[in-house]
Amino acid sequence: MPPQRHPPPIVLTTSDHDVLVGCVLATMLTEPRAAGALLDEVRRAQVVADASLAADVVRLGSVVTYLDHASGLRRQARLVPVEGNASEDLSATSSDGAALVGLRKGQSILWDDRVGRQRWLTVLDVQPMRGPAHAIALSAESKSRQDGGEE
Repeated sequence: MPPQRHPPPIVLTTSDHDVLVGCVLATMLTEPRAAGALLDEVRRAQVVADASLAADVVRLGSVVTYLDHASGLRRQARLVPVEGNASEDLSATSSDGAALVGLRKGQSILWDDRVGRQRWLTVLDVQPMRGPAHAIALSAESKSRQDGGEE
């Protein structure tokens, strides 16, 4: 059964919230739809201290396994702030990344992707981040500067 049209509650850490706001600002002119979708999620999220986040919540640096119900495909990817170099990276500014950030294992979301199609995604598993949050944040800031973002 598909999820309700109302999006499920999401939780972000303070550090992820700050990095994601930076991602929104960095992509607002070049990818306005992506930035807008991510901004909507950042605005509606409950923000908690980094140490308070449950291990089964999708956050920057965590590896998420999710199901796209329309295609039946399962994907496993590491959520990163901006487009990564590795094929296993999922940018928070991508349609799937913006949809999944802040969800818990077992939660589903009905999501309008960048071309207006409704997609139903379910988080199957979340593995905690592998490196310190500040390393991810620094990587995002560095990438933003390289791309001509804030200095």
